[in-house]
Amino acid sequence: MKNARTRNLSALLTAAFILSACGGGGSSGTTSTVTPPNLTGKAIDGYLAGATVCLDLNNNNVCDAGELSATTDANGSYGLNYAGDPSGKKLLVVVTPATKDNSRPGYTFPASFTLSAIADGSSGQNVTPLTTMVLSLIDSGQTRSAAEKAVASVVGSSVDLKSDYIANGDSSTATFASKVVDKVTQFAGSGNNADGMRAVMNAIVSKGDVDAVTQTDVDAAAKLPTYDANIQASDLLNKTFYGYDQTEHPESASAAMSAVR
Repeated sequence: MKNARTRNLSALLTAAFILSACGGGGSSGTTSTVTPPNLTGKAIDGYLAGATVCLDLNNNNVCDAGELSATTDANGSYGLNYAGDPSGKKLLVVVTPATKDNSRPGYTFPASFTLSAIADGSSGQNVTPLTTMVLSLIDSGQTRSAAEKAVASVVGSSVDLKSDYIANGDSSTATFASKVVDKVTQFAGSGNNADGMRAVMNAIVSKGDVDAVTQTDVDAAAKLPTYDANIQASDLLNKTFYGYDQTEHPESASAAMSAVR
């Protein structure tokens, strides 16, 4: 009997040791961690709840299936966890009639539209009508610095274009942003109409007054050429490119070639 008790005690001690080595009590012994999002911020006209935010990896101004995306919460906040450096890529915020603007209780957007910003790799990056206007000017050939100066001039203050103007209590910028959105839904058309959005934004900057923009202004702005957002057209045109023109005796292989810009 004593030997049996000894054997049972030994077995219990062995089992306890094994459980302890494995973490014990059914625990795996591995701490589960969730990587926090590295790209965060808010979608703002007022705070936009229920909007889709994505990182536009192929630069086509659409939140495609397979692209990293999230839905803004009740305070307009979003979080994306991108395994890499998102700098230079577009952040898109797709607003639909189902999206709620906390600054306009009971309001329904009459059309869908997409706000945008250039990701800079930082946390707390807001996407607003102002950042959308900057990107629209860049897509039309302006440098980023020139575009930011132009938008700040139209807003009429030394506004920080990346800031949360709602949290800052900047009612003047909030009013301007809402007027911009109203012009977009009036003239840009419904859906992810990047060309229509760009035309409205460029017309506002060109006119210098949101309220004064008409369909004629938008139509004129729509005729402007567009460029890849990652290429600064003015910088590109400052570079010297040469081809060669064979001006004399083209039939002769030894004819002189002249450089032509």
